[in-house]
Order: sequence, then C-alpha cells, then structure tokens
Amino acid sequence: TEDMLQQSMLAFLPGVKEHGLFERFVAVVETGTPTQFQTPYPAGHRLVWFDIAVVKHDDGFVITFNDITHNKENERRIE
Repeated sequence: TEDMLQQSMLAFLPGVKEHGLFERFVAVVETGTPTQFQTPYPAGHRLVWFDIAVVKHDDGFVITFNDITHNKENERRIE
C-alpha cells in the first residue's frame, strides 16, 4: 500500500533486522545474486513460516513473502 512505500522496511518490519533477514537482503544488493529461502518468523504468540524470494532492483531490492505456515504445519503432522 502507499503507507508502506513511505516507510523504511526496518520501521515497518523491525523483526527483519532482529532475526538476521536484513543481512541476507543486503547480500543480494551487494552481490547481485538473487536468493530464495524458507524461514520461521515470530508473529505475536505464534510462529509463521515464509517462503521469501529476494532480487536486486536498481540500488535496492524487491522481496516477495509467501506465508507457508499451513504447509509447514501439515508437514509436521505427517512426520
């Protein structure tokens, strides 16, 4: 949304820095090498899993977050 565009990512998602994700994003900018990974992320009192893809764009980066929590919970049940 427009509100998100007016904020820095760290102001909007402070946990990104706390959980080591920001460093991974910076590495994409520095190397130009895209990355994709799955990671848990605390959201209130529960753990949410995301599939994250990061690509360099100009002097920054673009991120897509896909919530895969339901898939991870189903995998855990099957095991």
